[in-house]
Amino acid sequence: MFWFNWVLNSLVFLLVFNFTPIINWYHTRTWEWRNPYFSLLLPLGLALVLTVVDSLRLYFVYQVLILVIAAGALYWLFGFLNRPRR
Repeated sequence: MFWFNWVLNSLVFLLVFNFTPIINWYHTRTWEWRNPYFSLLLPLGLALVLTVVDSLRLYFVYQVLILVIAAGALYWLFGFLNRPRR
């Protein structure tokens, strides 16, 4: 799944860097990364960073979801819902 997400993110960055107004800045820049080799490397690197951050976010959401479910189960298990109210 990680590789699939990386490929899709790479396609998005390649399209953005080659078929949008960003292309004017990207191809006419004067810094040392003007090499055409980096025209492919930079979008792939950005896609890799986005994919890693996205996967970490998903794992964080899964951990929070598991924590909420576990807390609810413990709350129910100890009978706090059935305790008489004063």
